[in-house]
Amino acid sequence: MSKLSKYSAESNIMNVEIEYNGESFKFNLDRELRIKDSNRDNEIRNHARSYAFLCMLNVKLTVVVKELHKELKSTFAKRLTKLRESSNSVKEAELGVYNDKFYVAKQSEVTRAEELKQIIEVSVRAFEERKDLLQTLSANTRRENKS
Repeated sequence: MSKLSKYSAESNIMNVEIEYNGESFKFNLDRELRIKDSNRDNEIRNHARSYAFLCMLNVKLTVVVKELHKELKSTFAKRLTKLRESSNSVKEAELGVYNDKFYVAKQSEVTRAEELKQIIEVSVRAFEERKDLLQTLSANTRRENKS
């Protein structure tokens, strides 16, 4: 087993935990990507469902990230307007916004949503690779059976 294979099998980095719309989705990407020769036909039949789920989740998270960016922009503008009244300069007001606990919390929320979206994007690409591998394995099996 190569070092990267060993890491992917043992590392917590492959544990994906996404919360969307009050639902929690947890899976180990390494286990989901494994292909067992003894169960290949079943895996081929079910691959599209898993892939579609990840693609849909990616679309939903894209919308969430866009909405959070809008909220962040709106929060910045509101806080800046409020702080501008009591500040000597725009720069001072901007610094006040960047240090505002509510704004910082909103920024953290945006960052976390972007991270989750990127994790799902990586998962989608990994499932695309898995599809290619399943096709290659199936083609090899057909070739062997013809011989």
